[in-house]
Amino acid sequence: MTTIQLSFHEWLSKQPEKTQQHYQTFLLQSQSAFNTLHTQLAQNEIAMLRSLENPHPHSEDGAIEEAARRLQHTATQLIVLGTGGSSLCAQALLSMLPDAAGRVIFLPNVDTTSFRKLLDNHALSNCHILVVSKSGTTMETLSQMLLFIEALKAENLPVADHVTGLSDPSPSPLRELAEVHSFPMLDHDPDIGGRFSIFTNVALLPFAFGGGNVPALRKAAVAALQAQLTRPEALIDNAAMHCLFMQLGISQHVMFHYADALSPYVTWWRQVWAESLGKSGHGTTPVLALGTVDQHSQLQLYLDGVRDKAFTFITVDAPMMEDAFLPQNLPASLAYLSGHSLHDVLNASALATRDTVRSNHLPVQHLSLPQWNISAAAEMILCTILETLLTADMLGINPLDQPAVEEGKLRAKAILQPKTQG
Repeated sequence: MTTIQLSFHEWLSKQPEKTQQHYQTFLLQSQSAFNTLHTQLAQNEIAMLRSLENPHPHSEDGAIEEAARRLQHTATQLIVLGTGGSSLCAQALLSMLPDAAGRVIFLPNVDTTSFRKLLDNHALSNCHILVVSKSGTTMETLSQMLLFIEALKAENLPVADHVTGLSDPSPSPLRELAEVHSFPMLDHDPDIGGRFSIFTNVALLPFAFGGGNVPALRKAAVAALQAQLTRPEALIDNAAMHCLFMQLGISQHVMFHYADALSPYVTWWRQVWAESLGKSGHGTTPVLALGTVDQHSQLQLYLDGVRDKAFTFITVDAPMMEDAFLPQNLPASLAYLSGHSLHDVLNASALATRDTVRSNHLPVQHLSLPQWNISAAAEMILCTILETLLTADMLGINPLDQPAVEEGKLRAKAILQPKTQG
């Protein structure tokens, strides 16, 4: 269970009385928003959370495990084509499986070099390609899929045996291509948006293929949800703080995480926070910072630049693999390292950086995880979803859509006129 080593209240206690009064007003609003959320959950009105115990048929445990076995029967590696939540959700779940990296490969961007490297370094005969697009119209994902189909044909590999699609049940270009090439399609729950599909087959199928235990994850997520509903104080408090930050012009939220394995989760958090709350002039910009790396690339700005940032530090008490210890009896100039482990160095850097930011009177909270495993991941994911929903309710915005990005999609398609290769 996550331990709050430090909350934003240390910073708040040093603010003017008027600021503290504003916080109390936001806290009341957050409590009201939580009551509304609790009622909606009781009435099964929130699809992304309803799916934990009442999933879409294609996202049930048995269906996921059957689909994973089908893919594993003919492939040792899974290539996931998808962008945004269609990729980030699965990456967040797989981050807790250190051995899954070589088994599940993501190609989230339409970059020619990455595409060519993947083809050069992986035998397609050993791969299955999972094409994920909620709408079935995602230009980037369809472009990649068309090239993979051509590559399979060039190697005389049957497309139907090496490709699976996943989209809304409604007609789409992806489903049209599935009919042409006879590859199977799975249904994306039409009631759940891409960035919130983390407990659906979008993420659970790659997770299962990579060796993840889907029933255990679902059980942990249900337990995490119940824990937040039973003891919602921290959740309510954080939503109130976020609204206070916006009022004060604190426009960026830095997630300083001290474990490489946390990066996929934090990247998913960035999408959820940005796309859900960045509307009608509201929102804070989510910023990723990896410790210790970004102490040497960003910290100068944070400490001596514009004071428009709040900070969340996340540390992990135990590494995912056996720790590596430094030698004893080092020279005097290195004596402070004698006998310590790499994890000791990492955590010392985290605490030192946290306290340096605190000493500069910036808002800081510090979350400590026992380890990065199914329980911790489920808790962090549920907290992200609930915190986002509460904050959106307080701001009076819809957290489920992203209307501003549609213009760019239309412009890109208009630029891409049919082109004949010379």
